[in-house]
Amino acid sequence: MLSFAAPAFLFGLLALPVVVWLHRLRVRRERRVWAGTFLWRRAREQGRTRPRFLRTLLLLLQLLAVTALVLAAAQPRWNAPGPPLRVLVIDASAGMAATDGASSEAARERDDVVAGATRTDVAFAVARELAAEGGPIAVVRGGLEPRLALAPTDDGAALDALASAWTAGDAGSDRERALVLARDVAAAHDGPAELHWLADRPPPSAAGVHLHPLAGEGRNVGVTGFERIAGQAWVRVSSTWPQPLEVPLELLRDGTVVASTTLVVPARGDAATSLPVGDGPGGPSPLQARIVPPEGDVLDLDDVAWAPSDEVTVLLDRPFDALERALFAVPGVRVRVVAASAARSLPADLRVLHDPSFGPAPEGATLLLPERTGPAVAVRTWRWDRTDPLLRFVDLRDLIVAVPDPAPLDEGVDWTTAVHGLVDGDEDAAPVPLLQRRERDEGAVVRLAFHPARGDLTLRPAFPTLVVNLLDEVRGRQRVRLGEALPDDATGDGVVRAADGTGAGVARALRPGPLRTGDRVWLASLLDEETTRLAGPEAFPAELARTPSAAPAAGEAAAEAEGAAADGEVDGAPMDAEFDLVPWLLALAVLLLLAEWWGHAHGFRRPSAPRLPRFGRGGRDPG
Repeated sequence: MLSFAAPAFLFGLLALPVVVWLHRLRVRRERRVWAGTFLWRRAREQGRTRPRFLRTLLLLLQLLAVTALVLAAAQPRWNAPGPPLRVLVIDASAGMAATDGASSEAARERDDVVAGATRTDVAFAVARELAAEGGPIAVVRGGLEPRLALAPTDDGAALDALASAWTAGDAGSDRERALVLARDVAAAHDGPAELHWLADRPPPSAAGVHLHPLAGEGRNVGVTGFERIAGQAWVRVSSTWPQPLEVPLELLRDGTVVASTTLVVPARGDAATSLPVGDGPGGPSPLQARIVPPEGDVLDLDDVAWAPSDEVTVLLDRPFDALERALFAVPGVRVRVVAASAARSLPADLRVLHDPSFGPAPEGATLLLPERTGPAVAVRTWRWDRTDPLLRFVDLRDLIVAVPDPAPLDEGVDWTTAVHGLVDGDEDAAPVPLLQRRERDEGAVVRLAFHPARGDLTLRPAFPTLVVNLLDEVRGRQRVRLGEALPDDATGDGVVRAADGTGAGVARALRPGPLRTGDRVWLASLLDEETTRLAGPEAFPAELARTPSAAPAAGEAAAEAEGAAADGEVDGAPMDAEFDLVPWLLALAVLLLLAEWWGHAHGFRRPSAPRLPRFGRGGRDPG
């Protein structure tokens, strides 16, 4: 593509008519020396024999020379396109580990896919085929946390190394963020780029994206729910098979079967059951749920799930009778009342601290309470977030509590307010935050603007329900979803350290099982119903084009392209190879001017006229 660095100089082409006028003026003013009729006749005959096109040729050379000089002043550049960058988004959700890749649409288009290949195997077969076409390749790993797995490179060995280390096992995929990241990579490339989507589910927007459907036709059954509370284990099994199934189910503790049954799962439906499990001889310990899938099941990541033990250690920095009774009523909870310094330092699953200043909370889940004494105002609950897991089945209607005056909580940026109240009797007052929480990697912090003993909260059914919900969140801290990032010291059979685009290792749980970080045990399970219900060919409807539709160039930030719904590949960025035409145009102009000068000097040279006799003084004409 031709471009100009100084296009304003192209107005110099308007001088071409002036060149034509000057040329014609020079031709008309050409002088002829003659001394008689016979010399005029000879000059006329010489003009007939001279080629008329010579003058036109000289004019053409002049015009071309001026044109070359004007174009050189405009600084033209010739951009030669190179091979495009192909940005591949390869899904890494657990569904891509299904062994029905050979039945996908992308596999039917090639002959190198064997029976039993996973959907991921087909994805990398397509990736190698695209890499063989030439040009750089970049790979975005789509999962719970999309990231650049392979920076743009022409090295085919790097793609092979990535394929050998690749593990699909995330409990879901953030497809929108993966697409935005791919567009960012394409926009940052200094050249043309293409986006390729290799997944078993379509992207949020298919405009400008090459689709490679990897959804197969396999069937699957797996554990999609596993909870344990009060000596009971609840298990749910989901199926995509077109006929009912009898699925054997076993519950194990430390490798020993403690309960078993056979679930009858309806066609493309769910079945659930509850089984008593109790505690083991060594006390509460994690449980494992395991099913025996039928022959032909294509995914094994959801055949096993884990549930944490019921045992929870709670430390209180001072006695609190109502809270202790509510805690002792929950099986598997151990309660200890210790000094304030010990409550902050001893290991525990939950700490209850009286901290009127609401200072920094220690590591782990913490409940912060104000003092029980001091000036206070009556506050009636106004509204609360019923979707917050901490407030499930908690009825706070017309609850009156005593909030210290002034109120200890404000609407902080890092805190989420779940309960608001109004000063009793003052409807014009601003809402008062009553319960706030903040999520941390080391455990959530919940703080109350009131002490539960000051008011009627401890006399209501809402109080023990609130305590049970808090304990459930503490128990849930032992669980991780497949694909979640783990601390660097995590160890276990399911831990995979996948290299990202910078080469840094990130520990993730990509197989179900127990993991350990220091003195803490994590339990990794899939438990994702959408993944268990594998996407089939119907996920890519016929009206969804397989080739990208027209889309504007993505030369700016990908977020702007998303906001304008201009999803497309990068076509308007600078090309790979650039040639400067200025020296060539200057050289051409010089050659044209030299040719014009030579043609004018030699092409119009007249033959020498015969010498005329000299006339002396008083002489006469010899004729």
